[in-house]
Amino acid sequence: MGDGVRDADKPAAVGDIATLAVAPGLLIPPSMPERVNPADFSISLRSHRAAGSQGVGGRRQSMRGFEDAYTDIVDYLIRITARIWDEQDVGYLHRCYAEDIRVVTDEGVRTGRDTIIEGTLQHLAAFPDSRVDADEIIWAGDDEVGFHTSHRNVSVGHHTGPGWLGRPTGRKSVAWGIANCVSLENYIFQEWELFDTLTFYRQLGIDGAAIARAAGAGLPVDDLERRFAAASEWWHGGLKPQHMGPVPDDFDVNDFITRTGHYTWNWRNLSVIDAAYAPTVRWHGPSGRAFCGRGELKAFVLSLLATFPDLAYHVDDIYYMGNEREGYRVSTRWSIVGTHRGAGVYGEPTHRRVHIWGISQQRIEQRRITEEWTLFNEYEILKQLAPDAPAVP
Repeated sequence: MGDGVRDADKPAAVGDIATLAVAPGLLIPPSMPERVNPADFSISLRSHRAAGSQGVGGRRQSMRGFEDAYTDIVDYLIRITARIWDEQDVGYLHRCYAEDIRVVTDEGVRTGRDTIIEGTLQHLAAFPDSRVDADEIIWAGDDEVGFHTSHRNVSVGHHTGPGWLGRPTGRKSVAWGIANCVSLENYIFQEWELFDTLTFYRQLGIDGAAIARAAGAGLPVDDLERRFAAASEWWHGGLKPQHMGPVPDDFDVNDFITRTGHYTWNWRNLSVIDAAYAPTVRWHGPSGRAFCGRGELKAFVLSLLATFPDLAYHVDDIYYMGNEREGYRVSTRWSIVGTHRGAGVYGEPTHRRVHIWGISQQRIEQRRITEEWTLFNEYEILKQLAPDAPAVP
């Protein structure tokens, strides 16, 4: 077929990402909430650092229902984090976390504000000098539909207190995480939080993989069943995936990210990485993974595809800030379902189905990804593959 439209049975073309315009209408990218993506970085972490202080100069954006002290949503996140962790005002969680909040984490799902307070106190007791430093904050939305934020951070502390980790090791931990939240009227009411859990354990001299395997039997089977049921709408189970429609005439961040993930993971077309990523891309991942260049990134993708050969990938949410001239900062939350059929980083095949979810932050410049930070629930993956973990059909 001519005019750039290809037979639906053929793989996506090699080369420019724009050539992935195939068989229009066969796959509709997931619809996103109606919200505004900031067109510049006037309200951003870098603008706050340039100003040298927070909470000065009055409101910089409409924040209906938020405390007067906060100038904008970035200021809100920076200062509540410092207040809770650095200043150890744990009780302030009553004022900024909704009572019925549901937090999805690398260790499962926590429901209710009291469980968040309990977990915070336990961590601070074990790491009394904890601090949490912001690396990046990507946001979208407003005070009507809610502020959607992706907060990349680094947690630092010394294990000097007794508690859930046993006797203090005295060791220092420096581990990073990403928390995606939805906030309205001073309250966070939804959160997806990932932490580099296995690196955290390793820095303390603890075998995190062994802990995960031992905890496998404690996985809530009802929660796993709900996840697999939700994924059944898009999991193709190893069958031929669908194609996407034509690439928009103007650069579209949602389409670019969705298209890149779909053809890389679902179509197993690693040439897409050459089209979508800069040659010198820097990639940061869990468990100390750090890649430079497209070749190392391809090798990582291949390792997961070989481990879960029937996997299916799905974009759950995307939002971004920026423009063509300054570039874009993107937050992508995604899910993968697959069966552990290949030997690799997760050991010999167990033939168990797993649910993998992650958060990626991408830096796009000149229509290519130049840097990416990706965390996924690797600790929970080990729990799902444990011998005593509940088998979910």
